[in-house]
Amino acid sequence: MRIFSRSELEKTVKLDTDALSVVRNGFIALAENRVAMPPILSMEVAEHNGVVVLSEKGVH
Repeated sequence: MRIFSRSELEKTVKLDTDALSVVRNGFIALAENRVAMPPILSMEVAEHNGVVVLSEKGVH
């Protein structure tokens, strides 16, 4: 296993500030109760050895 220093990570991994802003705004909307989060629905599809999962979320 290789352990990277902070400076090595900062040189290699670039922070996507647009994505960070979207995540931040999502948490703000959640805290302000502006997020609709219906329960996740799932259904087994035995003949195909699989599962279908439906997850719908939204911000008002």
